[in-house]
Amino acid sequence: MTARKSAARRFSKLATGIKGFDQLSRGGLPRNRTSLVMGGPGTGKTVFALQTLINAARERKQPGIFSRKRRELQLAEADIAARIAALQVDRDRQRTELALYARDDEARQASADESESELRRMRGVNSPAAASPVPRRGRIPRMSANSRANGSRRTKFGRIAAVARATTANRLLAALPAKEYEGLLDGLEAIRLTYGEVLDEPGEQMRYVYFPCDCLVSLLTVADGRRALEVGLVGREGMVGSRLALGFTTSSVRALVQGTGTALRIESVHFRRKLQRSPTLQRALLRFTDALMLQVTQNAACNRFHVVEARLARRLLMTRERVSSHEFHLTHEFLAAVLGVRRAGVTMAASALQRQQLIRYRRGAVTILDQQGLEASACSCYQQVRLTRRAPGI
Repeated sequence: MTARKSAARRFSKLATGIKGFDQLSRGGLPRNRTSLVMGGPGTGKTVFALQTLINAARERKQPGIFSRKRRELQLAEADIAARIAALQVDRDRQRTELALYARDDEARQASADESESELRRMRGVNSPAAASPVPRRGRIPRMSANSRANGSRRTKFGRIAAVARATTANRLLAALPAKEYEGLLDGLEAIRLTYGEVLDEPGEQMRYVYFPCDCLVSLLTVADGRRALEVGLVGREGMVGSRLALGFTTSSVRALVQGTGTALRIESVHFRRKLQRSPTLQRALLRFTDALMLQVTQNAACNRFHVVEARLARRLLMTRERVSSHEFHLTHEFLAAVLGVRRAGVTMAASALQRQQLIRYRRGAVTILDQQGLEASACSCYQQVRLTRRAPGI
């Protein structure tokens, strides 16, 4: 007993605010000393550290520091560098396309001038008889300079719209006829969406419609104001805000950006006006809305009847389809939230897939090693919602 009391005097404790732990450790962590917390994946090491810092700040007004490992910081820096390089490639491609547009327009203008000169020659405008006041039958009225300029601009804009539609990464927009896409061009703007950004909340007005190009948006249904479960996933195959096609202006789900990337955005008011005037656009949106409803209903059945490992495999395959890459970033916490399971359940399921050498998963970095094997491990729901079964733009 004396030894215990002297040890307690020698090592003063700092309470963590976690009652069960403070009782077991007889006061908390040793003060002014480094404490090593060890455990396997999913045992709660990060949660323990964060809870300790939060309790210290909230109850004792003490500052704290939570730092990431150097390796993770290096990966983050490499990711930023890669994205900057990708942006530079996009700028170079845009410059090339603009140069092609300009060159094509010059060639068209030169061809038009040559045709007009030939027409004048055939009609004798440049001959001596052209000065004769005798009227000629079948004379074609010449367009004014303003009319020709306006026509040239319309032709050029239509050609740019057709090329832009063909090169856009969003499949729903790319599947539209050139005329319909041209009608949306004046309202579309390219933006960058970042991980964790909330685009819409349930019951709130949808200010914008988003067409993802290389990003992912998770559609979550919210219960009790705080808990959320994923019911849908939207990427380059569709849009966020499809309820507008059904006549609703408020969102029924929380739209959360899962993967950072680019998207095209248009104001909802502007989009609704275009939608009312375009039966073709209405049909395209209704087809996508039907496909999204299929995904929602299939997710409901999947969450009820299938095991976590099969559901995780399905979710990874759906992500791969939408980012067009076998490598992407998904944390255990996020997957646990969207699948509606505990973090430990995701850890066990991911470990099982790794043991089968289907994926490699380390600190949120996912690499699909065997796609066919992963499809075999996924539940049957994946075959119902996979993008390759659908027509373009659906």
